[in-house]
Amino acid sequence: EALICGLSVACYVSFFPYVGWLWILLGTASLGFVSGALACAGCSDPGIEPRRTESLGESWVWDESAQSYRPDNVQFCQESRVLVRDMDHFCPWTGTTIAGGNIRFFYAFIIGLFVQIFVLMGVFLAGNSAKTALRGGG
Repeated sequence: EALICGLSVACYVSFFPYVGWLWILLGTASLGFVSGALACAGCSDPGIEPRRTESLGESWVWDESAQSYRPDNVQFCQESRVLVRDMDHFCPWTGTTIAGGNIRFFYAFIIGLFVQIFVLMGVFLAGNSAKTALRGGG
């Protein structure tokens, strides 16, 4: 969050005075969206399943790492030390496991991050061009 917001705000403070209201609106909206999506992905329940000492069906298997029985679509995450349903991966950016319960927020974060990068590039290029023109350099 600090890296994304820090770099974005530094760029915006430097170049917002030189760009139009549309760039300001796009920059603020994209930063708010990507920050919210990151917070939701990191703070939402990924689909944590309780540990069980007894099997609840034929498809359940014993997982030695988790010290629990689990169904086929539940996996043990080594990093967060929990059983999660429909696990995708552990994400160091969010600090949590990405699984069935929070994957839609993770995808929103990834899409928002790409949008934020393009908006930042646009603000930088438009702002730098306007700044240079005001200084009489072109």
